[in-house]
Amino acid sequence: MAAEIHSRPQSSRPVLLSKIEGHQEAGTAALLIPKEDGVITASEDRSSPHLPVGSQ
Repeated sequence: MAAEIHSRPQSSRPVLLSKIEGHQEAGTAALLIPKEDGVITASEDRSSPHLPVGSQ
């Protein structure tokens, strides 16, 4: 699982914005594609699950 976490200025606790699931082993890297709704991931199991990314 890869996750994106940002802190809110008014809160001292981070907020989970989205998460990516699908790999069987630990995720080792994630690269967001800035002008696309997508992400490239790498994991120890070398799998390539379908990872749709969208706004919530």
